[in-house]
Amino acid sequence: LKPEIIGSNGYRYYSYLQLDTYNTIAMLKELDMPLSKIKEYLNSRTPEAFIELLNEQKKLAEEKIAELKWLNRVIEGRIGVTKEGMAASHGAINIETRPEEYYIITEYSGSNEDRDIYEALAEHIAYCHDNQIYSPYAIGGLIPSESGILEGNYKYSHFYTKIDYEDLYTANNITTVTSQSYITTYSTQGF
Repeated sequence: LKPEIIGSNGYRYYSYLQLDTYNTIAMLKELDMPLSKIKEYLNSRTPEAFIELLNEQKKLAEEKIAELKWLNRVIEGRIGVTKEGMAASHGAINIETRPEEYYIITEYSGSNEDRDIYEALAEHIAYCHDNQIYSPYAIGGLIPSESGILEGNYKYSHFYTKIDYEDLYTANNITTVTSQSYITTYSTQGF
């Protein structure tokens, strides 16, 4: 946008007729539109082109808002999980009543070798990402009671990721776990 007048002090002055163009450029820059595209629009602008441009930018703004809302939800979830972990009794076996919760669960039939477990975890994470699930919760493992957990010799049968209610409409293969009491343990050592 060329100024109407450049003062002796180097200041640029725009006429009131240029204010609408200036405001349009400022808004489009704020929406991260490249300057080349703004210039292209300004060189061939019409009311119809302006409406089309604004509709495109509105859609992009709505997508950004949705992303930021999702990011905020993940941050809030991580805060809650961290507080829960801080308050947990680590290493102890507890009986805990949990509300109804939703999970993505993948089966595991590999060995107890670290390499096999890590590979299965990577597959579980890939499955969640393929289904656009980015949960704030840590991945957990299910250990059948008959696998010898009390003797310290146990084997995972499944891996899981807890998801929030809001993710139910985007996820596939969801397992709903009803509200009841469970035997749980918390560990700071991970898998």
